[in-house]
Amino acid sequence: MKRLFLLLLPLLFVLGCDSGLEQQLADKDSQLTQVTIERDRLKSELKAAYEEVEKRGVALKQRSKAVEEQDKMIEELRASLRHTKATVESVGSRTRIRLPENLLFRSGEAALAASGIETLEQVGPVFAKHEGFYLEVAGFTDDAVIGPKLKKRFKNNLELSQERAAQVIKFLKENQGIKHKMAAIGFGPQFPAASNATKGGRQENRRVIITLVPISQRPM
Repeated sequence: MKRLFLLLLPLLFVLGCDSGLEQQLADKDSQLTQVTIERDRLKSELKAAYEEVEKRGVALKQRSKAVEEQDKMIEELRASLRHTKATVESVGSRTRIRLPENLLFRSGEAALAASGIETLEQVGPVFAKHEGFYLEVAGFTDDAVIGPKLKKRFKNNLELSQERAAQVIKFLKENQGIKHKMAAIGFGPQFPAASNATKGGRQENRRVIITLVPISQRPM
């Protein structure tokens, strides 16, 4: 019996070793699987990071191009209005043109004056050249009660300012061939730029503001 045990002992040892090797191989396979999973995860994250960098690069390039176009447009608008009291400024990605009332209209009237027609003829070609914008035209007044003559057409300053903004858009469309999307709005005496307690302040409040807004920011 002892002799048989001695004969079987090496076989048992070999079988035990095989079992240990199988366990080690199983452990290695498990580790390899985990490494593969981790590698795939990192590759996926790296790909996503590259795509994000590329996307931001494209967005930055587009933004840079938009800023360049805006700067060029502002330069052209200022050149066309250099002999007037109009002002042109950038407000973020928007371009704002402030036109005093007496540049566009006679006092107490809603029809464009000769100087107003001339002014819009100067800026019209600039608008037509830059197509990536839509126009918001806003009319403002002082808080003085409108006179009897205007009362026949308008109930108040709000309606007067709305009509003036509409007249600007009408001229740009019909006489300058501007095809941009445009919106007219009147604010009347709201949002004064100066105090209405003085003649100079009231004059400053009577104005029309044209804002050029990038099409990408246009509300749907």
